[in-house]
Amino acid sequence: MTFFKKSDGSAVVKSTSADTGGFQKLIPEGTQLQCAIAGAVWAPATRNASDHIVITLHVTEPGPYRNFAVDHKIHVLDASDKKRDKALDMLMTYDTLCKGELAKADAAGKNLMGDNGLLARSLNGGVLVATFAVWEIENEKTNEIMSGNWVRAICAKPGAREDAKEADKKADAVGAVDPEEDDFEIPF
Repeated sequence: MTFFKKSDGSAVVKSTSADTGGFQKLIPEGTQLQCAIAGAVWAPATRNASDHIVITLHVTEPGPYRNFAVDHKIHVLDASDKKRDKALDMLMTYDTLCKGELAKADAAGKNLMGDNGLLARSLNGGVLVATFAVWEIENEKTNEIMSGNWVRAICAKPGAREDAKEADKKADAVGAVDPEEDDFEIPF
């Protein structure tokens, strides 16, 4: 049996071009949508950028953009101090909105460089609100204008900040518990 066989039994024909169809329309500039993190990986350097992190956001909010996917490239190793610092701020915001595991691993001395497993465990499934923007660039070879979406900003999903403030108030009212005074027993 051959791998290159279609469902009708015919062979896949060799070709130098293909089109999958289904062009994704653009999310308008400034649109804020609830998203889930569907992937987070280290991407290798290109001719225009050093190694960087790519976080894939899937729009979960009902409406015309539901299930759209936008890759957010975070250049945490950029040669420019200003760009690198902004990228690190963005990554820390993602981490804070998720489980905070990247900051914990960093504080414990773990090397985060190239660790796709740690990125995935720490960020995948996180829910947040993203503000989208539109980029445009001219293709030097064809002179066509290409466009796409990028992530301008992220923040907590609606209500999350209020929930966190309420939890902080309750914790302050109850007071901190000394772990040695806590009589909670671990059942295993």
